[in-house]
Amino acid sequence: MKKSKKMEAELAAKQQEYKALIGSADALFKQKQYTNSIVKYQEASKVFPDEPYPADQIIRANELIAEAENAAREKEINEAYLKELKQADALFQQKNYAAAIPIYEKAGEIKPSESYPADQIQKSKDFMAQAEVKARQDEIDRNYSKEIASADALFKQKDWSAAILGYQKASEIKPSETYPSAQIDKINESIKSEEQREIDKCLLSGNNHCRCTYEAKEMD
Repeated sequence: MKKSKKMEAELAAKQQEYKALIGSADALFKQKQYTNSIVKYQEASKVFPDEPYPADQIIRANELIAEAENAAREKEINEAYLKELKQADALFQQKNYAAAIPIYEKAGEIKPSESYPADQIQKSKDFMAQAEVKARQDEIDRNYSKEIASADALFKQKDWSAAILGYQKASEIKPSETYPSAQIDKINESIKSEEQREIDKCLLSGNNHCRCTYEAKEMD
């Protein structure tokens, strides 16, 4: 009888201890102190090893710890990714594409599944190529305009030989432009007109040398 009462007392004490440990573990679990709660569940499981509740809670606590760690890692990755994107996008908006590309590449390494960095890199390269083509065309236009301005000035001064050379240079720079060749044609017409006027003037003066020159030209 005494032995039975002793066993009952020991069992009651164990149940009380188990209940206290489970209460403490559950409180820590609710506070999301999963690591500390696991310690208490393990202690409770030692009191009553056959009880499934502590083991189940330990499994659930470990799952929640893993989820929290994954969420923290994901948050860290997102923050790093967005930080790089913010810097790259600012450079992109400033049209500093060469500087933006390596930062987009870094963002792409942080989150390889994201397509945005790769898309922005391609856009940057496209804009850089367009800018390079435009720069070359602008240089051609500047050089052409410079030669035309110089040739036009010589044209006004009736410095025909120098003007022709200028128009020829301009035509080499932009072969599709018709203006230089049209100006050269005008110069040639002006030269012929001047020569004809000189001949007519000379002929009117009765100069035999002029007559011979005129007849020679006619024979040509």
